[in-house]
Amino acid sequence: MEIKEVNEELFDNLVDALPERFVRELIDKQGPVYKEAYEMGANNPAFGKPEAQFILPYNRHCLFQALFRNAALDSGLQASVLKNKTKNFEYNLVRAGRFLIISHYMPSPYRRQRFRHYSSQLAEINHLLLQGVLALEGFECDLEMYERGDIACFLIHGPDTINVQMPGFMDFAFPSPNTNKGWVRIYTASEVQAAIQTKGIKEVGHVDVPRPEWKKKSQENKG
Repeated sequence: MEIKEVNEELFDNLVDALPERFVRELIDKQGPVYKEAYEMGANNPAFGKPEAQFILPYNRHCLFQALFRNAALDSGLQASVLKNKTKNFEYNLVRAGRFLIISHYMPSPYRRQRFRHYSSQLAEINHLLLQGVLALEGFECDLEMYERGDIACFLIHGPDTINVQMPGFMDFAFPSPNTNKGWVRIYTASEVQAAIQTKGIKEVGHVDVPRPEWKKKSQENKG
C-alpha cells in the first residue's frame, strides 16, 4: 500500500472515529479558553505583568485539559486521567475508536519540541505508520488503555502568530515514533470537522426510507 493511500485511509479512519460534537466543542471553546487563561492572570490585582505572563501557560494548560476531557465525555468518548511513569504528573487520554489521543500546547505546529516521557512512549506505537503501513497487528507495549492496532494521535493547539493571547491553530497530529522527527501526518481540526459534516450529509442522503404499505380497498358491497 502506498503512502498516499495510507494517508487517505488514516484520515478516513479518524473522521469515522471522531464525533462531530467533540471536534466542534474544541474549536468553539478554544478561543474562550485562551481568553480566560489570559484574564485570570492579567485581571488579578495581586499580579504585575511578569507574574501574569509567568502563570499564563499554567492557566491555559489546566483550562484546555478540562475542555479536552469534558468535550470527549460529552460526546460519548472514553476519557481517562492517567499518571506519568514517576507518578508526579497527571494527563488526559481519550480513546476514539483505534485512536489514543492526548493534548499538547505548542508555539507552532511545525516547531520541534521535546515532549514528556509519556507522550514519547505513546508515539512509539506509530512505528508502522512511519513505514507507510496502517495495520491492525500493532506491537507489544505496557501503556494503559493500549490495545493492539491502536494509533497515537496528539491534539496540538497554539497561539496566533501576532496575538499570542488568542488561538492560532488546532490540529490532529500523528507523531513519529521518534518525536524529535516531527509528524507522520497532520490534519487541521477544521478540515476534520468539515469531513465529518460532509460524511453525515452523505449518510443522511443514502438512508433508505421505508415505503408505506398501501391497503387494498375493501371489497364489501361489491356485486
